[in-house]
Amino acid sequence: MRVAILILGLTAVCLAQSPGEVVGMTYFDMQEMGSGTNRIVVASDGGSSVCWTKATTDNYYPRFVYYNHRFPEGNWMGESQLSPEYGAGYGVIDTGPDDCVAIFYHTSSDGQIHLATTCHPIDFHVLPDTNLFWPKAAIAGDGRFHVISARYNNNNETTIMYNRSDDFGGTWPPWVRMDHLETSLWSLNSSNISERTAIVEGVPVPGELGWFDIGYIVSDDGENWDISDWRMITDYGGSSTRAFADIDLIFDDDDYLHVVWNTLDTAEEDNSSTLWHWSEETDEISEIASFGHVECEPGTWNLALCKMSLGVDQENNLFCVWTGFSSDDASAGGYCNGDLYMSYSMDGGVSWAEPENITNSPTPGCPPGDCDSDNWATLAENVGDYLRVFYVNDKDAGAGVYFEGTATNSPMLYQEIPNPTTTEIVESISPPDNFAVLSAYPNPFNAQTTIKFSLTEQSHIKLEIFDIVGRLVDMVADAEFLAGENSIVWNAEDHPSGVYFAKLSSSSGNTAKKLVLLK
Repeated sequence: MRVAILILGLTAVCLAQSPGEVVGMTYFDMQEMGSGTNRIVVASDGGSSVCWTKATTDNYYPRFVYYNHRFPEGNWMGESQLSPEYGAGYGVIDTGPDDCVAIFYHTSSDGQIHLATTCHPIDFHVLPDTNLFWPKAAIAGDGRFHVISARYNNNNETTIMYNRSDDFGGTWPPWVRMDHLETSLWSLNSSNISERTAIVEGVPVPGELGWFDIGYIVSDDGENWDISDWRMITDYGGSSTRAFADIDLIFDDDDYLHVVWNTLDTAEEDNSSTLWHWSEETDEISEIASFGHVECEPGTWNLALCKMSLGVDQENNLFCVWTGFSSDDASAGGYCNGDLYMSYSMDGGVSWAEPENITNSPTPGCPPGDCDSDNWATLAENVGDYLRVFYVNDKDAGAGVYFEGTATNSPMLYQEIPNPTTTEIVESISPPDNFAVLSAYPNPFNAQTTIKFSLTEQSHIKLEIFDIVGRLVDMVADAEFLAGENSIVWNAEDHPSGVYFAKLSSSSGNTAKKLVLLK
């Protein structure tokens, strides 16, 4: 892979106030069309690779695809120009056999899809045909490359085209049309453990211009597609709800497909939004979050909740990261400053934890250059002890490429979030010599659980409940208890679903128990 290593200077580092490490810069804040594009991957050795669209001037051109790599010990290689083509952008990255990397992107000059890959052998390829833009791509468990792309025809209508390579990008057959006309929602993903590949799209509601349902198509072997077999997830016909502009999908470690999308209620005539999840295993839809109308301007193609990205860990816990906006945080130009939010599900998407603001960097009234508007986040799909998030810290809110706000040289940030399903509370634990936590039952629980412990002697005991970020949310007990077995009931009816920690303390030490509240 051709690289030109650039060392990040102190000036770039000092620009960022939102959490994370600066790994590159860009004047081109918009990173994808809609959502559902991965721009960060994690290798088996713990290293991370990222790609993004970078403009080098405030005119948004010249525009290139850039790359950076984080070594397992934590240091970065340095941002490097990947694409030599003027007008390259909208990169998507995935990993294949032996941690090889493939990055797809398009060039605006000819509308061609390009591929840079380290997969057998290291090489650059140009896929056949023109008038193709905004690729979404993935590598399946068998090493096949799959890609979809938008195409404009002579009537300026958009169709979605599909292609695949069976030899790590060396050869490509002619593109195949896969979709319905004029959809603005599309994404693709492949399983990491099998040949399964899925395409999810917005399917136009008959007779309703610009209204979409969500449908999908799956190839179980990565070769054969029945394009007449579109399976519908939603049926919004006749209602005021419609799918909007953002979508993502992932296969879990049991090879089941999961899809998330946002909706707009047109009867409300505002930018409020709800985020939904669907599971192939249950064929059920659940609500992840809902964000109300914001008085500031979220920007083109944005709602109050938008730009979602999915991940899954080895325990099949699901994670979703997205952009959320607040009326209390607008730039001097009147555009909403975004924050990133995260929620997770420990039951396959049936229920989701209360959303957590993971950047929390309000800059109300900020002038250009001083804003912290966090957007265009992508979550590494394979979650371990940490969620690895890569996003734009836009220094003037609004999509600059749509002439919203002032063009600013904005940092690309890498942030690690402790996996909330495994995190221990921050407080130090010192082994006690007069008691031990025996159990919490039921756990996971709904509404209340019983915490049991034994004492070797009468002692003054504190039982405190902390949330996932270490905040005290409840003091359950602060009293004398007799020697022997004791039990305390924690009633959590007033608390949202999520991971909590019961901390039991005495003068001789303390210990903790993880609790999972599912409502």
